[in-house]
Amino acid sequence: MKRIGIGVVLLSALSLGSCSKEQCGECFTEETNKETGEKVTTSIGELCGEELTNTDGNTFQTVNGTARTYCE
Repeated sequence: MKRIGIGVVLLSALSLGSCSKEQCGECFTEETNKETGEKVTTSIGELCGEELTNTDGNTFQTVNGTARTYCE
């Protein structure tokens, strides 16, 4: 009976450990110059969890044109 209890505890610990891993990705900003059409990509770095979610897929206007963020 003790073996079953220990097995359940170990499986639970392993399951919780795998769920708590944050998803991470390398993120970039790509700015398109509205006059020339030139695209400039800048690395933001690796982001995880909420920062990744809040950054990936955003678009915004800059002085030179449109920019977007994306993560891989």
